[in-house]
Amino acid sequence: MNILENSYKEILDNLDEGVYLVDRKMKIIYWSKAMERLTGFKKSEVLGLHCMDDLLNHVDDSGRPLCAEGCPIRKMFESGQTYKDKIFFHHKDGHLVPVTVSVVPVRSKNGHIIGATHIFIDNTAQEAANERFIHLSEMALIDALTQVGNRRFTEMVLKDRLEEMRRYGRGFGILFIDMDSFKLINDSFCHETGDRVLQMAAATIRNSLRPFDFIGRWGGDEFVALLVNVNDSELPKIAERIRSLVVNSSLSRVSEITRVTVSIGGTLARKGDTVASLLKRADQLMYRSKRAGQNRVTVDCAASIQSESQIGLCQ
Repeated sequence: MNILENSYKEILDNLDEGVYLVDRKMKIIYWSKAMERLTGFKKSEVLGLHCMDDLLNHVDDSGRPLCAEGCPIRKMFESGQTYKDKIFFHHKDGHLVPVTVSVVPVRSKNGHIIGATHIFIDNTAQEAANERFIHLSEMALIDALTQVGNRRFTEMVLKDRLEEMRRYGRGFGILFIDMDSFKLINDSFCHETGDRVLQMAAATIRNSLRPFDFIGRWGGDEFVALLVNVNDSELPKIAERIRSLVVNSSLSRVSEITRVTVSIGGTLARKGDTVASLLKRADQLMYRSKRAGQNRVTVDCAASIQSESQIGLCQ
């Protein structure tokens, strides 16, 4: 490698954005240090492999796999132009990470496309959010295992949202999210695997929410999401997005677990609600999803959407 190539490599390795290069056959020939940090995969684990070799397994924001159809690199090869999109990729630990991806053609001296440069911008990297997380951790408000809000913090946020609704009319929605067949996972494998499943699901749920929404672990395999600025048509769509992204998450090196699913109950807060009444209603709706076959969303608002999860309308 000459001096110029060494210079380029040093620049790429010091970027905050993740960068990897593939040749025309989509074989990975370069993997930056930021890619190691973003994905959990070391350079030694991926060089020489192809990007479709069960590595990042890109999906869109509805959970649809992109490797077979909609692959950003294939779209770039077909058009010959730089391609940019917002997608999710699978971290080595299984959870989905949102990124803005740019795929730039690499051309030979005569102009033929001989490869592609793949650039990831991490959409979750926000310094303010990190500082807030540290502050909350110091206050013992973060669940140690899943790194989302704990039950105490969830109750505090629920009370604050209800008070804001009472005083200022600011409505919000709540999702009660329960892992399906989680006891079977613990019994069939081990508690360490169960912990990894919880961490994976929590990270995917957190990454699928908007920055101003809240996710907390209520207990065991149950999570509560609080969604501000939502109406009765948006609530089921956000819930379905969570369900779809979780089912498309997967643990590496645990081939026996083909997928993890969640059942979700969703409702908008109502005038006169208390923390107990709101949670009870969302919990009951979640159990309707369980009884209907699991891996489903049930909401009690006036709108529903068609999807493979067969979103239910309770009232």
